[in-house]
Amino acid sequence: MKHLILLLLSTILLGISCTKDKTDSPFIGTFKGSYKEKTAVSSITLDDVSATVVDNSNNKLNVKLNLDVAGTTLNATVLTDTEIFFPPQDYFGEEVSGSGVLSDSARILTIEMELTSGTPKTFTFTGTRQ
Repeated sequence: MKHLILLLLSTILLGISCTKDKTDSPFIGTFKGSYKEKTAVSSITLDDVSATVVDNSNNKLNVKLNLDVAGTTLNATVLTDTEIFFPPQDYFGEEVSGSGVLSDSARILTIEMELTSGTPKTFTFTGTRQ
């Protein structure tokens, strides 16, 4: 009976140690930087913008952009330890998709999105981990 309990306990501990902690993603955290929207004829730049990245579920993240007077949360999928993907989704009434990259030893987050149809328009955020 003692061996059975030890085997069960060992199995549980091994299972726990092999399970990836949801907060292990290097993307988790807050980044501050600048945000740009650009079309063929105009561009807008906002400074002191924050992006807060939190775990949503297995390989899924929520990225909350705080754009001064407005904010939104985007859904992302983790591809690697340095890349995420934003599937097509609503962004202030427009459908966008894009990607995100961590660089400089996970200190810099760059997000690039564009409209999925219609007039070309890009959205870029670049921020430093806080």
